[in-house]
Amino acid sequence: MNRKPIVDTQTQEHLSTLAPDVRDVFLLQNETVRGTVINGTEMVNQMRVNHELGILETYTLGQAYLAGAVLASTVKGDDRVQLTIECGGPIKGLSVEAWASGGVRGYLQENPIEITSPLESFDLFRFLRTRLPHRDKTARREEAALQLPGDDRVRLDCEGSRELLREERTDSDTHHHQYPVR
Repeated sequence: MNRKPIVDTQTQEHLSTLAPDVRDVFLLQNETVRGTVINGTEMVNQMRVNHELGILETYTLGQAYLAGAVLASTVKGDDRVQLTIECGGPIKGLSVEAWASGGVRGYLQENPIEITSPLESFDLFRFLRTRLPHRDKTARREEAALQLPGDDRVRLDCEGSRELLREERTDSDTHHHQYPVR
């Protein structure tokens, strides 16, 4: 991993006042309910610097990094989850991998994200909403029904259908962030 230093002194000062990044998994109601809490401020700021992202790009990929970290709390050992979003909107897509051990890495398909009018909110729907032309409703329903255990790849299209595919771990040029797991 090529970690770039966070050189913005205001960001450095702010990060130094916060608790370190961590993932806490806990059980409630006689161990029938499992919860996960993620503190990932440093992770998201490191991601922003490594990928040289703007505010919208940081918000978009940061949400996916945090989602990947939460999803990874459901696997054990050397297993990982991969969250991939493909869409025809200005974001085009993103991919995030997260390991049970606490590692997270990912990238945006489009950086910078094209903005045609001023942002009125951080609702990402307008950047995701365009359907992919090659996917029909039957295929999306079949994909949503497929579930495989273990080292799985999770793929969500813009309408929220889910596809789980087997995929071997591969090295890539994406940046990787490691946070402690309790």
